[in-house]
Amino acid sequence: MIEILQIFVQLLIFIFITYFPFNSLTFPKILIHYKSDFFYFFFNIIFLSNILLFTSFFSINFYYLFGFIVFLYFLIFIFYFKEIFHKICERNNLLIKLAFIFSNLFLFFEIASNLTIGWDGLSIWLNKANNFYNGNNYFDLNSSYPHLGSYMWAFFWKNSFLQLEYLGRLFIVYVYLVTIFLFSSLLTGHKNFAKLLVIFFLIFFSYVKDLHGYQDILIFSILSALSILFILPYLNKKLKKNYNYFFFLILSINLLPWIKNECVFYTIFIILLLLIDNNLSNLQKFLLLIVGLLNISFQIFIVKIYFQIQLFQTPLNIEVLFANFLNLKELIYRIFYITIYIFHSFFKYPIVLIGFSSFLIYLIYKQKIKLQNFYIIFFLLNMSFIYFTYITTVSPIIWHLQTSIKRLMFQTSGFYLVLLMLLINKKKIKIS
Repeated sequence: MIEILQIFVQLLIFIFITYFPFNSLTFPKILIHYKSDFFYFFFNIIFLSNILLFTSFFSINFYYLFGFIVFLYFLIFIFYFKEIFHKICERNNLLIKLAFIFSNLFLFFEIASNLTIGWDGLSIWLNKANNFYNGNNYFDLNSSYPHLGSYMWAFFWKNSFLQLEYLGRLFIVYVYLVTIFLFSSLLTGHKNFAKLLVIFFLIFFSYVKDLHGYQDILIFSILSALSILFILPYLNKKLKKNYNYFFFLILSINLLPWIKNECVFYTIFIILLLLIDNNLSNLQKFLLLIVGLLNISFQIFIVKIYFQIQLFQTPLNIEVLFANFLNLKELIYRIFYITIYIFHSFFKYPIVLIGFSSFLIYLIYKQKIKLQNFYIIFFLLNMSFIYFTYITTVSPIIWHLQTSIKRLMFQTSGFYLVLLMLLINKKKIKIS
């Protein structure tokens, strides 16, 4: 009974700590048109995650950090108590709010009843979480793997009453659900029931039980939300000159390299996309480039110079690179099996097929949606990265494909789901 109560309390903590400091009461002009609370939840998650990223480099007591954050947010809560109370009691979007709470509790209890963690989760990410749970910092890890997801895990694990390991992991699921509900905020002219159909459709096909303890769900969530931020200025022209929106865009990008190694490449891809974005000023593009390069350079410096270890698990081997590209038989062999296992990922994780299908349908109706070629360029860069990775790998190719490519495909599948929302809005896909 006490564990059930703890799960309810954990959800309340997540909601409270991500409702502040940015919401429609404290910062009403962050978003001018899309005033969904899920945007503010996401912004606060990104803001909190950047705070946790910064503190991860120091040995800071989790109790003090958590207490300080809660105290500040409680002061804001007291100041806006009357307005917040009225907002909670509003019947507007009540069905969506209840669905969000129900979805969180359902998945939380599902995790509590099945504590299985995958191989990488046990051997890599749980060890990192233990490092932080025991009061150590990033420099005590001496690892080429990034650490942000494990630090979040440890932070909420430590700041739970029962201090059970899985209670920290619940925050990653919460971030995932905020992102899924964020997609529904893009659906215009649709009733709440239709939005719920889309929400539960996405949850059913994207929630992956065998990735518990992994970081792929967190990457999926942040890339999904970033794709939404990409198109907001196209949906609402007033956001073009909104520096608050740009601030959260940079903060989101800042997190990616610290989740998993491949996110360094995703970060580079996204920066390249934004550099060709006509909605950003030259100053914004310059700031974006500086922040991105400094962030990646800092990580490379720590791993290569401070830890003196290789940056990636499978280093680039120039001899293998040329041998595989010059050997036509080997090149065809690898391309064939990479393609086979990409299609295999469609069946392993159906959300990959949904994202890929959304992208293909978007290509058909591209002229009617009128977006810059963000998604086409990202798709080409991402596929090039995947093929290049496995063509040049020094590991046994079949084993490497079997153990990793489906997760790489899953990570980026959410980036294309925003196209599904636009297609629904344009009535190219009907939901009701």
